Amino acid sequence: MNLDIRAFGRFIFWRFPVKLLPLLTQTRYKIKYKYIIRTRKIDGLIELTEKNSSSTVNTINFFHPQRVTRYSMGIQERIDKLLREYCVDQITDLADGVYLDIGSNIGEFSLGISTRFPSARFIRFEPSANECSASKKNLQHCNDTLFQVLLWKEESELVFHLGNETGDSSIFPAGNLKKSVRIQTSTLDKVMNQLSIGMIELIKLEAEGAEPEILLGGQETLEKSRYVVADLGPERGADLEETFESSNRILEQYGFELIGRYELGRKCYLFRNKRFNYY
Repeated sequence: MNLDIRAFGRFIFWRFPVKLLPLLTQTRYKIKYKYIIRTRKIDGLIELTEKNSSSTVNTINFFHPQRVTRYSMGIQERIDKLLREYCVDQITDLADGVYLDIGSNIGEFSLGISTRFPSARFIRFEPSANECSASKKNLQHCNDTLFQVLLWKEESELVFHLGNETGDSSIFPAGNLKKSVRIQTSTLDKVMNQLSIGMIELIKLEAEGAEPEILLGGQETLEKSRYVVADLGPERGADLEETFESSNRILEQYGFELIGRYELGRKCYLFRNKRFNYY
């Protein structure tokens, strides 16, 4: 009887051991075709490594044990799916260049871009220390600049509600987010003005409902960016408002046009800067 590797792996690994991961130093699971999954805890982070029958090895680091279930179909499969969700496959002329990853979390989006464009430069924004720590490991071989900062439309101090286990930390409280901290904010333009950056290939934006405010604080940066792809689904506040309409208006004012979308679960929208020539 043929055994589906991924189905077997989901049953053996992705369900039961999740509760045990914080206690483990190293765990190995061998599945048919010499498919190996290994987890170990290093410096407070969980390192997940997988190796298949062709000796392809993939590794990802994360802080929260619950996140392991996101890789039930494999690390590369997870990253490829994320790129599809963020409409990357709908852009035919992407190239090596500068990529901004706003709401970087553990850096999966940038990691996916790096597999296609190894010489790309990444400028990433993530306010959570644990996620920053994981993403530094995940992108240690890339040309990567990380800012542990909360972006907003202006410099101020705001309450930031923590939902790191599920990737739902936000300025806007929703659901069962019980922990919060006061945090200084900055604007995209202020941070980017510290750097000598010319044209930006693409900005990826995911801010749990704060997308319009981040766009308002980034007009100068947006003017020199070819593409913007943003997750504008129902994540703003207790009413779970979508941010497409307000974000679309802002981007239209800045000279962008909507050219693509992905709406199967995650709601991502792709915009093109009309200032640039496209072939």
